[in-house]
Amino acid sequence: MKYWGYILLLVTGQIINITNLYSQTDTIKTAKYLAFGFEVIGPIEKLITSNKGNYEINFKPQLSKNLFFVSEAGFLDFSKNQIDVNKSYNYALSGNYFRLGLEYNVFRRNRTSEPNFILIGCRLGHSTTKHQGDNIMISDVVWGNQYYNFPSSKLTSNWFEFTGGIRAQIAKLVALEWQLRLKYLFNKQTSSNMEPYYIAGFGRTNQKFTIGFTYNLYFTLKY
Repeated sequence: MKYWGYILLLVTGQIINITNLYSQTDTIKTAKYLAFGFEVIGPIEKLITSNKGNYEINFKPQLSKNLFFVSEAGFLDFSKNQIDVNKSYNYALSGNYFRLGLEYNVFRRNRTSEPNFILIGCRLGHSTTKHQGDNIMISDVVWGNQYYNFPSSKLTSNWFEFTGGIRAQIAKLVALEWQLRLKYLFNKQTSSNMEPYYIAGFGRTNQKFTIGFTYNLYFTLKY
C-alpha cells in the first residue's frame, strides 16, 4: 500500500504542476493588445521626392492569443509636371483606400511583458483614384504643337493581399513592424479610357501582381 501512496503523491504533484501551467497559459491568452499607428515610408518619400506622398493609419486589435483583426486606411497624392520644347504636361492624381483583414501569429516564444510577433495574414483592399491632365502637348509635323486637356476621371479598384512580417516591442507602449505584401488586382472600373498612373493603396495600374513593403510605427495598449 505504501507504494500506492507514493504513486498517489507523485500523480497529485504532476496534476498540480499541469494545473499551474494551464493557469499561466490562460493568463497569457487573456493578455491582449490594441495597436494603432501609421506607416512611416510614405511621409519620408514625400520629403525626398516632393511629388508623391502616401499617408496611412492602422488599427489592429488582438482578438485572441494569436489572432488579430486589421484595418488600414490611407490617402495617396501624386503629381508630375514638365514644360520644355519637347514635352509639356501637368498631371495630378489623388486617391483614398482601405484594407480589412486578419493576421495570425506564428511566434510561440512570447512574453506578456514583451509582445513580439511573427505575423502572416491576408487583406481585401478597395480604393477610389481620381486623376486629370492639363497642357498635354502633342507634336505634329503638319499642324505643329497641339495642346490638350483631359478632365478628371475616376477609377475604383479591388485587390487581395497576402502579408508576412515581424512586429517588435521597442518600448513599453511603442512597437515597430515591417511587412512584405503580395498583391493581386482582380477588379478595376474606370469612367474613361485614360487610366491613372497609380492605384491608391495598390501600386502601378498596369500590373495585376505587385509586391509592396510597409514599415509601421504602433502605439500599443494592453486590455
